[in-house]
Amino acid sequence: MNKYTIVILVILKTFAKANITKNEIKQHIKLEKDALIMLIGGKHIGHTGIIESIEGDVVKFTADDKQTHQTNKRYAYPLGVKKPIINLS
Repeated sequence: MNKYTIVILVILKTFAKANITKNEIKQHIKLEKDALIMLIGGKHIGHTGIIESIEGDVVKFTADDKQTHQTNKRYAYPLGVKKPIINLS
């Protein structure tokens, strides 16, 4: 990632990596099965996991501890497919 690449977290529950100098979206991640998510609320706040299914407002996911949990859809934000598209370290 160069200094002109930005990451956008949109309220519509999508995640995009864009290059602002070329005015293009490099990658777009939707909130759907197999997406890696981070939870921003609820009792699993701060956890990450892979979405197994979405039924209405309920997201079922497998967390890093290999256990299946569920949370409200509003708490789940996609970060990639199986792995994150950005590295913050």
